[in-house]
Amino acid sequence: FPELLARLPRDAWRNVEALDSLPIDGRTVYVKPDLAFENPDDGTLWLVDWKTGSPRGADDFQVATYALFGQHKWGVEPGRARGVLVYLGTGEQKEFVLDSSALDGAKARIRASMGEMLALLDDPGENLARIDSFPQTEQRDRCARCDFKQLCFGGAGVPGAALARDGLDP
Repeated sequence: FPELLARLPRDAWRNVEALDSLPIDGRTVYVKPDLAFENPDDGTLWLVDWKTGSPRGADDFQVATYALFGQHKWGVEPGRARGVLVYLGTGEQKEFVLDSSALDGAKARIRASMGEMLALLDDPGENLARIDSFPQTEQRDRCARCDFKQLCFGGAGVPGAALARDGLDP
């Protein structure tokens, strides 16, 4: 795998940790593949994700979502994409073909997740919810890793928000 990366021509690189998105059922799904490139030997799209933890079932789903993105962005057909999970702590590497079944499974899981989120909204058409529908946790040690701390703490809950004046009066 490192040998393949070393000989990639410049035009083979597709994405390196760049945030992008794809639409599913009229909603935006954001993705940020660690690495995506076209293999010059066979034209397949390789989608690489480096992991610092142990293998989890969600890892395959994440890379299958990247394959949905590759299909949307570059027209890569199912079966023409390869997922690569590299577990840095153990050196383990897992490679697999992302076929129609994997992409259909990812899309079904995304739809189910969107359904769960939309069910929590008071007005799904406007993405509106009452804050009391989402009670704060009593386990404050979890707040440091929460992506939604700005909802609870305003600008004070987001590093750099004070500098950007995010959520603060002018």
